[in-house]
Amino acid sequence: MDEQVAVRARIADNIKAIISLRLLVTKKEDSRVPAVEVLRSTRSIQECIRDASRTAEITDYLARSRGDRMQTFDQHLIQLLRSQQVTEDTARHYANNWNRLEMELHGFVSSQPGILKPDPGR
Repeated sequence: MDEQVAVRARIADNIKAIISLRLLVTKKEDSRVPAVEVLRSTRSIQECIRDASRTAEITDYLARSRGDRMQTFDQHLIQLLRSQQVTEDTARHYANNWNRLEMELHGFVSSQPGILKPDPGR
């Protein structure tokens, strides 16, 4: 157990960013476009990495941290759908949480886990 705590602390101290890509077929089906998830190291992210009981909170921090230039796959899928680069079927297939993505597409955003409110920016 002590070894896991030490490894978590080292990871939290050394990660600067994690960028993950999924290549999706475009709407025209003639090429691919990346869906990108970006996690940057912040104090909150570091705390979630260090504390095993808070690991699940990382996704929520990602979703709320666009100002810190972070984004989830699902947030980028919404952009790709709105710009008509991918089909709804493609987005549905690759979404981590299709129900949440669909709510955001219809103008609701999550202010806290499990709570949706109208998006004032729409």
